[in-house]
Amino acid sequence: MRSRCPRVAIWCSTPTAWSSRRRSTSTRAWPVSPRPSPGPPPPRAGSPGAGSAPTSAPTTLRDPGRLCDAVVSALVPEQAETHDDAALLIARTRSMAPDRVVSWALPDGPISAAEARHHVTEQLSAWHLDELTMTTELLVSELVGNVVRHAKGPPRLRLLYGRTLICEVSDRSLTTPRIRRAAETDEGGRGLQLVAALSDRWGMRFSATGKCIWTEQALPSPAHPAAA
Repeated sequence: MRSRCPRVAIWCSTPTAWSSRRRSTSTRAWPVSPRPSPGPPPPRAGSPGAGSAPTSAPTTLRDPGRLCDAVVSALVPEQAETHDDAALLIARTRSMAPDRVVSWALPDGPISAAEARHHVTEQLSAWHLDELTMTTELLVSELVGNVVRHAKGPPRLRLLYGRTLICEVSDRSLTTPRIRRAAETDEGGRGLQLVAALSDRWGMRFSATGKCIWTEQALPSPAHPAAA
């Protein structure tokens, strides 16, 4: 039977709800103690001997802050004399409707940028986000062009339409992109500067097959996608 508790992840590229806790630890490698033998099950609520019911697991999972407290308390007891720092980040992820996520495999070559722009135009028109078409086309052209020139293809394009519009371009290279300071006479070197200027946020993450560069744009005021 599938659990009804919300999914919780230790790391999220663009978390929508997160919480963190810090506590000192005496060692960087926590020793694992032998598990004690299981005792009798706790009494059920309403049965003789049952006291105040502890916080249920579903309630804890719904609150990232309480989940952080529970995990850190279990790993680093309050009474332990500690000196080092330990940080825990927990993020709650939300699923998206299937029609809000689309992706395309692009050809490996200069034609991939033109094909990516074509997919962007058609998809944003279907989502009634025509106001973002020109900006998204520029972002896609720069990201796909970087793959063709500097990375290892073929690239892959993905669009996610949620509370913001996210554009992702993936490739098979592990090279980390960086913003260059191009001189006035340089013909290139301004791609990521343009990406940073046109998007609200942008970043990169590694995957099992390479890396993904993503950009995020705020939606136009009338656009209110249905909650997933």
